[in-house]
Amino acid sequence: MLRTTCLGATLCAVSAVALACDFAYAAPVAWSNTNGSNSSISWSNGQSDKGLFGNPTVDGNSFLFFPSNFEATASNGTAQTTSDRLSFKLTAAEGKEIQQINIREYGDWSIIGNGGVKAVGALYITRLNSPGFGTVWSETLNVVYDDLENATIIQSPSRPKVEGSGTWDGNFSIDLPDGVTSVQVVLNNILQATSGTGGSAFIQKKGVGDPADGDAQFLIEAVVPEPASISLLVLGGGALLLRRRRNADNNN
Repeated sequence: MLRTTCLGATLCAVSAVALACDFAYAAPVAWSNTNGSNSSISWSNGQSDKGLFGNPTVDGNSFLFFPSNFEATASNGTAQTTSDRLSFKLTAAEGKEIQQINIREYGDWSIIGNGGVKAVGALYITRLNSPGFGTVWSETLNVVYDDLENATIIQSPSRPKVEGSGTWDGNFSIDLPDGVTSVQVVLNNILQATSGTGGSAFIQKKGVGDPADGDAQFLIEAVVPEPASISLLVLGGGALLLRRRRNADNNN
C-alpha cells in the first residue's frame, strides 16, 4: 500500500460540521506551500484559522508540521481554551484512490496543585468526487495521557485532574470506501487547562524527538494504494517513519 502522510492541516469548506466551538476567526492563515503535488497526490488550499499548526516542511514525500504556541495555560483559579482548525484538499493521482486517513498528535502537560488538562479534537473528511459527492465521515480524537510522575496512564474520555506531568498522544483513523479520489480534510483541535486556587495547569501540542532530525510533530496520513505495485509515501510524517515503513515492506 502506498501511504501518503499529510501532516497537521485542515480547511474551512466543511464549517457546518465543525466541532462545537467558536471558529469564527479572521482570514485563515495559508501555508507557505499551500498547493503542491507529487507522483501520488496533490494538495491545495492548505491553511489553518489561526496559524498555530505552522507550515509543513516538505522532505521528499513527507510533510512535517511543527506547531507553534499551540498551548493552554491556567493558574490560581483561571481557565484557558486554545483552539485552531486546519484544512486542505487532497486528491489522489490518476488511477489511485484514498482509502484511509490517519492522524497522530503529540504533546505534554503538567498540573501543580489543583487543576486539569484536556486535548479535544474532531476530524471531518468530505468526499469531493462523484458518485457520493458531499458524503462526510467523522471521528473524535482518542487520547492517551502518560503521567510520568505518578507512573500511570489515563485514556480518554478521562483526563489528568491531579498533580503530575507527562506526555499525551492522540490519534484519529477513518477508513474510506472504494472509489474515493478527492477529499476535503478538516481538523479541529482544542487544548484546555483549568486551575484551582493556588494551582496551575499547562498543556501543549509539540513534537516528539528533535525537529532537526526530521521528527514529525503532527502527522496526517492518507493511505493511497497503487494499482500495479505496493510502495509507501509519507506525506506529513517523519523521515524516520518513512524509512521504517519502507524497511518493513522490504522485509515482508
